[in-house]
Amino acid sequence: MQSNGGMMSVESAQDFSVNTILSGPAAGVIAATKIAAESGFQNLIGYDMGGTSLDVSLVTEGKPVVSNGIEPEFGIPIMVSMIDIHTIGAGGGSIARIDEGGLLQVGPESAGAEPGPVCYGLGGTEPTVTDANVILGRINPDYPIARATDFSFDLDTARSVLIEKIGKPLGLSLEEAALAILTIANNRIAGSIRRISIDRGHDPRDFVLFSFGGGGPLMVSFLLRELGVSQALVPYYPGIASAWGCVIADLQHDFVTMINRRLSELDPTDAEGIFAEHLAQGERLIKREQVPLTQVSVLREAEISYEGQTHVIRTPLPAGPVSPLVIAESFRRAYLRQYGQVDETFSGLETLLDSIPIRLLNLRTSVIGVRPNLSLKDFIPSPKTTLQDAQKGVRPVYVEDRFVECPIYDRSLLPWGSDFSGPAVIEQPDTTIWIEPWVRVRVDEGGNLFLSIA
Repeated sequence: MQSNGGMMSVESAQDFSVNTILSGPAAGVIAATKIAAESGFQNLIGYDMGGTSLDVSLVTEGKPVVSNGIEPEFGIPIMVSMIDIHTIGAGGGSIARIDEGGLLQVGPESAGAEPGPVCYGLGGTEPTVTDANVILGRINPDYPIARATDFSFDLDTARSVLIEKIGKPLGLSLEEAALAILTIANNRIAGSIRRISIDRGHDPRDFVLFSFGGGGPLMVSFLLRELGVSQALVPYYPGIASAWGCVIADLQHDFVTMINRRLSELDPTDAEGIFAEHLAQGERLIKREQVPLTQVSVLREAEISYEGQTHVIRTPLPAGPVSPLVIAESFRRAYLRQYGQVDETFSGLETLLDSIPIRLLNLRTSVIGVRPNLSLKDFIPSPKTTLQDAQKGVRPVYVEDRFVECPIYDRSLLPWGSDFSGPAVIEQPDTTIWIEPWVRVRVDEGGNLFLSIA
């Protein structure tokens, strides 16, 4: 798996191992894009929450937003085409602590898998997000992940540690302290989603919130209301979405050639030669990989800016002959789509931009080997049950300021087409889904859950 969302052979990975940076989260974005598209949604905000981190991504018009690279550590840039993923230290194992100013903080430090959260009973001594969820009844202490028979939660120790390290210093009860931890964790997640959407000119209300990862569905109700999103989608197997992305991803090889000159100085013959060489290289690699394909498609792009600007725009180019005029028209449309304003103050923007020279930085080509279509819902049988059959019982869950007896549902038995309102808990081997009282749930014809404000 590559960070651009495509697959490559092991042999290619030996030559281009840098392309595997953030490949796991990228696979999750591919799965989210495909599952959402099957349900009729082209614009989504995906967030993948596991044990130690949270990965946020954006999909517009059915395509993941991409970037030209990252600087992971030490200021050393990795300049390869990759799905744009914003990562923060927020997961089930994120540690809650009181800082030197007396304020409650959650993450980025994590308890990891060993020793893990206090409730794991493996030696953990610091309260975590998972401990808070167990204490509030959202996670079932008698239903561990993957139904592991040799594992049980240590709820008593988790309670004593949380009250000692968080509750007493802040003057909060056990439940208030646990709720405070989750509120701060949720707000960090919401802030990360705003940075990848609002800060880049996108309104979250125009998107579906796609929740996956083992920890993501526990937070989805809060984020639905906090962000003002109309709907959230929880796939049938949230905990293994990245694995499914690896199964369905197409082959993809990306090529880039630096130009770095004014667009008016570009020789169209040179551009056509560059794209032809990119295509030839990509077809050779795809042929060597010997994977069954339905077709080979090509995406041509140019990285362009107005002279004097430091940021470039990746501009899709149409099929056919490439000329400076064609590239300029494509760039202006892309520029106004990203930066254009409807305010009258900016009514002369296009006229102003026409007077500024355009600079062409790079030409890019993605050669994509399209694999046969595979849909997850084809492997999920429709349960012949009623909503009452799916209810496993009730459990006290802390809701707002008190414990409430909430229905507990088995995800695999929820009938397609059913709907119900929170508060409720939905359990399955790879995650737990917490439904707040103000949320309504609808089960679609593939087993996906759609959440909306009731």
